[in-house]
Amino acid sequence: MQRKFLSNLSILLLLNLLVKPFYLLVIEAGVQNELGSAIFGNYSALLSLTFLLNIFLDMGVNGFTSKTLASEESSAEKLLSGILGLRLLMGVVYFILLFGTAILIGYQGDDITLLWYLGINQLLSGGVLYLRSILAGLMEFKKDAIISIMDRALIVIILIPFILLNIEGLPPLSIQFFIYAQTVGYALTLLLALFFVLRKTGRIRISWQPTFNRQILKNSFPYALLVLLMMFYYKTDSIMLERMLPEGDYFAGIYARGFRLFEAGNMIGYLFAVLLLPIFSKSFAMKRAMDKILDHAFRLMLFGSTIALFCSWFWAETILNLIYTEDILPSIGPFQVLMTSFFFLMLGHLWSTLLTAHGSLKSLNMIAIVAVVVNIILNFTLIPEYTALGSAVASLITQALAVTLQWLIAIKRTGVRLSTPTIRSGLVFVVISGVSAWGLTIIPVNPLLSMVAFPILAFIIAWFLGIFRYAHLKAILQEKD
Repeated sequence: MQRKFLSNLSILLLLNLLVKPFYLLVIEAGVQNELGSAIFGNYSALLSLTFLLNIFLDMGVNGFTSKTLASEESSAEKLLSGILGLRLLMGVVYFILLFGTAILIGYQGDDITLLWYLGINQLLSGGVLYLRSILAGLMEFKKDAIISIMDRALIVIILIPFILLNIEGLPPLSIQFFIYAQTVGYALTLLLALFFVLRKTGRIRISWQPTFNRQILKNSFPYALLVLLMMFYYKTDSIMLERMLPEGDYFAGIYARGFRLFEAGNMIGYLFAVLLLPIFSKSFAMKRAMDKILDHAFRLMLFGSTIALFCSWFWAETILNLIYTEDILPSIGPFQVLMTSFFFLMLGHLWSTLLTAHGSLKSLNMIAIVAVVVNIILNFTLIPEYTALGSAVASLITQALAVTLQWLIAIKRTGVRLSTPTIRSGLVFVVISGVSAWGLTIIPVNPLLSMVAFPILAFIIAWFLGIFRYAHLKAILQEKD
């Protein structure tokens, strides 16, 4: 059983770490290089708006489906028939809220047309995620792994001729074509996922079950509220930049350059949180000590986030020049600040997962409400004078505040805390890594070479301090099984 789980987990991680960062850092960045920051910034703000409200396409239904099917596979057909009707209603509500919000904040004309297609893409993507929750509940992990990367893989295949091959005779790349490519990717992935599901469940009929649907929504409301609030302080930055400034499209594009790397890194943090959630949940249920697992997870999170932090600060220009062709100087400051925010985000995954497993969703929601209010106030204050850098600073302050509150409340609520040796060695690792990174920058060698050398040096430091050991990761994976 453990070997099967580790094999499936390895496939899922490998596929996601190969395809999704490549999509973000090569394909999506290539589209921005081709079209310019202003056009892409407008797209980025509209896309953020669709993400902001996409909790109304889920409302916790995916998690409910996966959990129920894992314990009652025989009820699959009946369960899915009841939920499909609810999901169709949620799709209608989503579009009403999306266009109502867009009109309220001043979008019109071509922006509304683009928003329509982006909304359809979110609807298709939501359908894929729902079908994936079914496959996960039915223990079809390999099929779920394939579906998890298929949409991005198809978009990559469609856009490679435009971004990397520069084939003559192709029509010019446009933001509309980029969006259409996403539609094709999501639609084909949805069809394959539906095929996999129907092979397991047989024919599914859509039915409306009011009592059943109300119960699902009632049980999942705290989680849905948390996701909605977190989306607000992750996704409002680019919308506010685009709406508040005379050249908002351009500054939203500048912000998108740094946020793209922030988002790519967060994929690893998210996958790690998904791995930790059932471990923490089971430990609480069995009243089992989890201090060692928490220490191991913290050390691994700290290792990766520290490398990302100092690479971003000391080699920001080198990294951005590897990805973008436009003048990257305006993006350096926002990128450095956003990746400092990423450092806190990675540690925040640990505490928020611990609180979620403990059932302290009310505390998480209160923290999220505070974070949303602080983020919006800071953006209103900083954006007019500091533009994209101001928005990045708002994100950093919000993230640091949220993580600090999560950490303090997690200790109070759960009684689980990091050991003193772990905290001490972690602080020493961060300090020595920072000094080492600075030292490498003053050596007269190619910046790319010194940047590549830093993670190797950081790994050696981490090994001697006990921050990174394979045994830590192995212990977590064995606990997961």
